[in-house]
Amino acid sequence: MDRFSLRTRLIIFSTFVLMYVALSVFALYNQLSIWPYTLLMIAASAGLFGGVSVGVLISVVATFLHASSVVYEISLQTFSTFSYYQLIWLILYPAVGVITGFVKRVISGAESHLSELIADRDALVEHDEVTGFYNRKRFFLDLRDETARGKRFGNEVTLVLIRPSFSRELGAVITEEVKETLLKRVSGVILENTRVTDRKARYDDDIIALIIPQPPETLPILIRRLGECMVPIEYIADETRYSADVRLAASMASYPKDATSETALVELAENRLEVYMGTVRAPRYEKGFRVRRELNIKGNWTVILNI
Repeated sequence: MDRFSLRTRLIIFSTFVLMYVALSVFALYNQLSIWPYTLLMIAASAGLFGGVSVGVLISVVATFLHASSVVYEISLQTFSTFSYYQLIWLILYPAVGVITGFVKRVISGAESHLSELIADRDALVEHDEVTGFYNRKRFFLDLRDETARGKRFGNEVTLVLIRPSFSRELGAVITEEVKETLLKRVSGVILENTRVTDRKARYDDDIIALIIPQPPETLPILIRRLGECMVPIEYIADETRYSADVRLAASMASYPKDATSETALVELAENRLEVYMGTVRAPRYEKGFRVRRELNIKGNWTVILNI
């Protein structure tokens, strides 16, 4: 059985203390024994915190103690026989133990269900539904954690930005729905060829980001492997089957070699990706921006790789 959360325990404990104080004041005011109320609160607490089995066990002990005290009082001739009042107490102990045990089960189940709902909500908030990777918000949190870990242990962290583009057949139309389908296929290839420890996120509509705790010199092998595992993607649009070739552009930037902060790291990787996509002129002072190699890999991939 699931345990209560700390907050629930504090609330229940405070409630029981207040109830015990109120019953004690009532007993003292009416010149009654406080002993039965104490046993009752112990049985109720056992059922609520330990469950039905513990509640029944403790309530049986409480019933035995109460009956023993009654027998002792009879032996002292305080009163001659059992009264209905004493009989009610003997029935009340096990009833309270069982009832509070079931209450504990209901509350624990509700808390467990609520925790699952919160976990599902967090997963939906953090994940991109198309790729299955983390979203942009979670990406920055992961990048901050990885750069902090790299700084602490003296390791390099490489940010890889991958932008797939799809060349279609003459007359074919790539709608947003088709584009998401193609991106999902590419994401599947990336997922199969990367490690679990590599952080993956959908950084933008058509950009996938990888946070890899390795130096960038070892990562061109990963890009080549992605290309080798990919085949032309077939899709259906307007009731016609088409085949789309994939063009993969990738850029890399490492921390702390290329940038000393996560913000600068992202900006540098974005700039390099734009350079290799041909949308921005490469700065003369940036060594490596003028290096451009096209790797013709089997299948229909063309990989533009920044190394």
